[in-house]
Amino acid sequence: MNVTSGLMLDNRKEYLKQINATLPAGSFEPNEAIRRNIFTRCPKPALAYICIYASNYVTVVDVNDAKRLFDITVGVGPLDIDINRHAPYAYVTNFFDNTLSLIDLRINETITTIPMGLQPAGVRVTRDGRYVYVVHYGEPVVFVLNAYSLEKVAEIPLPSIGFQLDFTQNGTLAFVTLRNTSQVAVIDLSVNLVVKVLPAGAGTECVSVSPTNRLAMVSNEDGNTLTPINVQLAEPALQNIPTQQGPVGLAFTPCGRWLYCANRYDNTVSLFDTFTHSELTRIPAGQGPYGAELANSGKQLVITNTFESTISIINTRTNQITADVTVGPAPAFLAIL
Repeated sequence: MNVTSGLMLDNRKEYLKQINATLPAGSFEPNEAIRRNIFTRCPKPALAYICIYASNYVTVVDVNDAKRLFDITVGVGPLDIDINRHAPYAYVTNFFDNTLSLIDLRINETITTIPMGLQPAGVRVTRDGRYVYVVHYGEPVVFVLNAYSLEKVAEIPLPSIGFQLDFTQNGTLAFVTLRNTSQVAVIDLSVNLVVKVLPAGAGTECVSVSPTNRLAMVSNEDGNTLTPINVQLAEPALQNIPTQQGPVGLAFTPCGRWLYCANRYDNTVSLFDTFTHSELTRIPAGQGPYGAELANSGKQLVITNTFESTISIINTRTNQITADVTVGPAPAFLAIL
């Protein structure tokens, strides 16, 4: 499918027209008891919470059973989601109504939605669970919120508009992709200020810090490259690594040795060796693979296919798709509980 890079964010109507997606329909709620008793039903679930960008809901999928369970109503254009590992909450950025939704995971319902800045995109909870950082695509600023009250406690100016972010494992730095300037901003979390701006590649999209805290990787969607960053030095580690067309979502394996990358315009997922910076294999996926997250301690990989209404579940031992699940139009980023 030939879809112009960046169209997803810059012209929603044209983007949805090109991928043959319709605007919000009724949400999928087959069983209210499942929604409210998910942890009783499945004490150790692997649940994927998926932002359905061409809608106003988040879809929940049981990864083990490859089954869509229910939808949770949020704002318009949910793009990114993160889960607080210290409290039963998930946070969703709603790109088109400039809001943030708070989901109570005990009952799987949105309990509040608050105003944000223009076009909130990336969202992450700090490692200690105390704060939520929200990057805006429509203005060069990061909002810092109290993770429980959602009160805004700080605003961090950026050199240009941002898109996604991730924190170092020790919670000292944040890396923020600056999509339109092909750069990455480094924020010192002790003072909430940008202390460095690093070069990356064209169309910097996603950033992910490895579990070992040694390497961060940045996907450059328009440049078809990955930028490795030495976390200890907060500097690019090497020259950019060539990828397939349209790299977006990134997922490190638990040991940090391997990295999965969703190639949006190649309809594949690449597996990279982070030591040799080489592509080991390429896995066919659906149309427009976008978000990527590992589940079940790295045994499964969940990929959203944003040019269709599905996710793909991949067995990481065989690197084969085991199931496709229909979730809703234009699934974007996701989080695994």
